[in-house]
Amino acid sequence: MLELELPLPSIVYRGTQMSKTDIELFRESKNCLISPNGFLSTTRNREVAQFYAGSGVSTSRRRGEIHAVIFELVIPSDVQSIVFADISYLSKMIDEQEFLFDIGTTFIVSDVTYADVEQTWIIRLIGSDQGRNIVSKEYIEFYREHTKYLSPTIKLGESLAIVGRLAWIDQCQGKYKDAQAKLDLAYELEDQNGSPCQQMLRNIIVDNGTIHLLMGQPNLALNCYLRADKMGSSSAIFNNIGLAYRQKRQWEKALEFFNKALARDQQDWPNGHYRIGITLDNIGRVYNAQALNIKERLDPIDRLLFAQTLHNLGIAYADSSAKNDQQDDKKAFEYFQRALSMHEANGSAWSPDAAATLYEQARLHERREEYREALELFIQARNIQQATLPRNHRQTTETRIALIGLKIEL
Repeated sequence: MLELELPLPSIVYRGTQMSKTDIELFRESKNCLISPNGFLSTTRNREVAQFYAGSGVSTSRRRGEIHAVIFELVIPSDVQSIVFADISYLSKMIDEQEFLFDIGTTFIVSDVTYADVEQTWIIRLIGSDQGRNIVSKEYIEFYREHTKYLSPTIKLGESLAIVGRLAWIDQCQGKYKDAQAKLDLAYELEDQNGSPCQQMLRNIIVDNGTIHLLMGQPNLALNCYLRADKMGSSSAIFNNIGLAYRQKRQWEKALEFFNKALARDQQDWPNGHYRIGITLDNIGRVYNAQALNIKERLDPIDRLLFAQTLHNLGIAYADSSAKNDQQDDKKAFEYFQRALSMHEANGSAWSPDAAATLYEQARLHERREEYREALELFIQARNIQQATLPRNHRQTTETRIALIGLKIEL
């Protein structure tokens, strides 16, 4: 533990606001090991924490109903791996008495209660050495590099890292076998614990399923998701089961579980939530894939309609790839290219529809900062549109504007 001139407090606080769903997640995670994804700002002064938490329930347009929450972070005197410092002299307000925890600090969720007088949820965390063999140097250095330009104040409730989080780094880098090995280790360590946290075990199983899905192994992924569902269902697991069935091209089963996820989401967030949008997007993709399947089997002659379906699927994946999902990028390019090949086969390569596909393909290259490729495709689209559409047509104007913007980038 870091030596300081001031005596180390045995308890510090953090005030915030959270949705009831996130609070329930902490309640379900009792006795689980957690770690914030970055530096964690706290205060020695409980009144300061109460000021930031507020009291009761308020409504946010973005987050819906949010509740006042105070984290009580207990620091046992015998804990060796926790590093934190008094940074009051750096705070804008000295009275905040701010303490900052280093990246990789781990806690055990001790209790979640509601204080009627303060109208505030109290989440008690106890510092622990248990995570030091799991939250490794590689994990810490990864997050140091990725958070050096961010504010040190990070909301604990929105930055939870369950023990298998290091595997997520490998997953993002495409090292699926390494990720699985780390998840298996995390599961073994937790399962051998005297009182293993079922929520943590379930999440590790779900993460394993996701890796199988990324590796194109839907049956193995489905086994993981169904096993996790028996430990406790959620809209996220329903969505994952739907994704596995979609990869297996079992459309009806995929829709069954996507609709289950939608019903759960709408029940949990009656005022709307981004997860509802994700589920609706998944449902839309199934219908698009069904349409593609039907046209491939029953209507191979009508290549123009087939090309339009491929174009629509490309747009759906391109929109999702805006979240930096390389898998969706690859799918989008694949569908756009198939649509253009269909136009070639149909003799409609010099048509407004083909130009629209070239335009969308160019936009995707532009977003990936592949400006030379984007320029070539925008020019192809413009040439077709100038020959087949009126000069002031909306599509022609959009392509012309895109070309001007791209030349500025170049």
